[in-house]
Amino acid sequence: MKTTFILHGGENRLDNLNNKKFYQSWVSSFADDYIPKIIIVLYAKKLEEQAEAYQLNSELFSKHTNGQKADLEIASQDINEFCQQVEKADVVYFHGGSPEALNEKIRPIKEKFIDLIRGKICIGSSAGTIMLSRYGRGTEGYWVEGLGLLPIASFVHWDSAFQKDLDEFKEKNKDLEYITLPETEFVIKEFEI
Repeated sequence: MKTTFILHGGENRLDNLNNKKFYQSWVSSFADDYIPKIIIVLYAKKLEEQAEAYQLNSELFSKHTNGQKADLEIASQDINEFCQQVEKADVVYFHGGSPEALNEKIRPIKEKFIDLIRGKICIGSSAGTIMLSRYGRGTEGYWVEGLGLLPIASFVHWDSAFQKDLDEFKEKNKDLEYITLPETEFVIKEFEI
């Protein structure tokens, strides 16, 4: 069963056409009369920043989808409750922040998580994209090992100024698909996981 992955380069809060299409992509495959359940995962943010980030994402989703009805819910901090949320969800969205914090929270449940998202829509923005990838990098200057759900190396917040760094990494890791994502840009990919 294929799972749809929407991978975003970061800066989803900027008001532009790319981000409008990004939020619309969360629900574009559902019938107009269906209300999808969307879990917004903010583990990459500090705990004290999560409520504000949830509110912002809720507002951006509503604004960019012209008030599309959806059942938005913030991910529980309890990992067992989170798994229950994912099981009932149609869409799981991993917001940006610290890829290391996100990896640390999801890695212990990686196999269960893979089973839970099969056939669903799984979204990553910035750190979320890195977490889903085998390797990922942003502007920090180093590559991070993600959970490896996808056989890709992602470079978020991409700019051509990083081309030399990317080429050097590709020389050592030739067996991967490479995805470069400038800020506000995204791709939609389907994978068997």
